[in-house]
Parts: sequence; C-alpha cells; structure tokens
Amino acid sequence: MNYLYDTNIIIYFLKGEPAVSNYFEENFIKSNNIFIASITRIELLSFPDIDSKEENKINNFLNEFNIIYLSKEIEDEVIKIKRQLNIRLPDSIILATAKNTSSILITRNINDYKSYKFVQIINPFD
Repeated sequence: MNYLYDTNIIIYFLKGEPAVSNYFEENFIKSNNIFIASITRIELLSFPDIDSKEENKINNFLNEFNIIYLSKEIEDEVIKIKRQLNIRLPDSIILATAKNTSSILITRNINDYKSYKFVQIINPFD
C-alpha cells in the first residue's frame, strides 16, 4: 500500500505520541510505500526557533522516506483542489500529492480534507 504522512503526523511521532507509532514501526514501513510531500519538509524545517540539532534530526528522519516534489501533475491537481475547497495551500499540496501517488493520507486534520472524495484518509486518533 501507499501512504502519505501529513505534517502533523510526523510532528506527533517526533514528540513521542503513541497514537501514531504503529505507522512508524519498521515492519509497517518496510511492507508499504511511505511518501512525504515536499511541503511537509518545508513546514517541518521552517519553524522560527528551530536549532541546528533539531534541523539535523528532522533531515535525517525525512531521509528515511520518499519525498515527493512538486510536478506539473501535482500542481494541476492543487489548482483543481484550491478551486473546489477552501483550504490552505500547504494542505492542498499534501492532498494533491496523496492523489498523485495513489496514497492513503494519514492525518489528524480530517476536517481539512473531508470534502475531497478522491483520497482515502485515516485518522490514527480515531
């Protein structure tokens, strides 16, 4: 299966949240394709008070996954999504990336995405 992790899921994992831990277990990662949208990398590394130690930790962590960069196909889907839904640009990029990679989106922000019917969504906190 293909899974795309929303930024909030990675933040929860890095903070030790047990609700998301099974999505980061070695067996789960090895038996599935795990994707991260490039906007997630941007969001994670752009906190104003991040220090170099945290930056290195995040970069090393992200290197374990397939980062999906913006392509024309993803951009075109972002445009469609932004025309349909009233959501932030980063959220529309994550949604378009999930659709483009035929991934199940793992997120806690169900309300951000619930009206978009082209991507399956899982909330690990449910």
